[in-house]
Amino acid sequence: MITLDTNNFGGGSVTLKDYQSGSLCVLNGKITVDPTQSAYLTAPRLELDLPADFAMVRSALSTAILVSSASVYRYGTVLKC
Repeated sequence: MITLDTNNFGGGSVTLKDYQSGSLCVLNGKITVDPTQSAYLTAPRLELDLPADFAMVRSALSTAILVSSASVYRYGTVLKC
């Protein structure tokens, strides 16, 4: 488990289950976003700061699955990150 304490969208700490190696990382967890926060509204992209000892030492193109729980229906999309 890793805990991410800083972000650029006004959210709180995020705890994620993680698997890490030098060429692959898998993060799984829930990130709560408040779309009324001014930091969220002005952010060009949502950023989470990873810990200094994270196994992948450089940025890499990846995907994320975003699922909304705002209604009784589950909506989702795939994101490039």
